Amino acid sequence: MFRSFNGKKEDKAINHSGRSLVGETLQIEGDVKSSGSVGVAGLINGNVFVNDMVINETGSIRGVLEVEKVEINGH
Repeated sequence: MFRSFNGKKEDKAINHSGRSLVGETLQIEGDVKSSGSVGVAGLINGNVFVNDMVINETGSIRGVLEVEKVEINGH
């Protein structure tokens, strides 16, 4: 898949153990789909389809939310 500087082919495995983060300064326009976990501290303008989600105090979603497990933090 990828070649190192010495010319040998390297296979890179995808890490599914982490959480993808929409940071406070990030705004996403459009739908978000993930088979993993997503943390939201910024803004998503679109529908969200994920397995696990954490929405922080500064996070906002304007759209449909389909999630198996969600944690919503706020006031």
